[in-house]
Amino acid sequence: MNTAGGIMRGDLFFMYPEPGNAGAKWRPSWDQVLEKSLPKHDIWRDAYMGVSKHRAADVDRCQGFCVENGFVCGLAALGLPGTHRYGELLVKDAHRIQHVFNITATHQYPIPEGTYTLIGPDEFYWHMCEGLPWSVEQERAHPVPWVVGRRLSDKSFEKLSVLTMATDVAKRVLDVTGREERDNILV
Repeated sequence: MNTAGGIMRGDLFFMYPEPGNAGAKWRPSWDQVLEKSLPKHDIWRDAYMGVSKHRAADVDRCQGFCVENGFVCGLAALGLPGTHRYGELLVKDAHRIQHVFNITATHQYPIPEGTYTLIGPDEFYWHMCEGLPWSVEQERAHPVPWVVGRRLSDKSFEKLSVLTMATDVAKRVLDVTGREERDNILV
């Protein structure tokens, strides 16, 4: 995995629905990849960025917009195989007003109800979207991937799972939360 390119590493970070079970949590282990393939997604590949390996510091990094302290609910129960599950993301704006957004899990890995950090696309993706002649319907239908996890005491990020939200919803989430882009060290 250390020799894989950044985009392939991004595929594993943003698309694989479970944390790694051997070593790094941000990506599946080799055994996980052999047991389960990446789920099929309807996500535009440019909707997420790669994961870079900084060899000198021996860390994996991903830069993207973050939602800190987002409360995820409705995705803890399993659904039928092959179906999507729908839940909500609750966030507070700078004035402490709570906002509720629809989210989707396109997999069956449970996401327990709780407060999480979410990592989404970086600034480059949103600049690209601004130039697209999308209708409101296309924007609503276009899923944007987010990685759900915990911000650890050393400010690194530990992955739990992944979810998606429509492009228009993701834009509103970023507007409400202040569009904070961070360089995330992944464990």
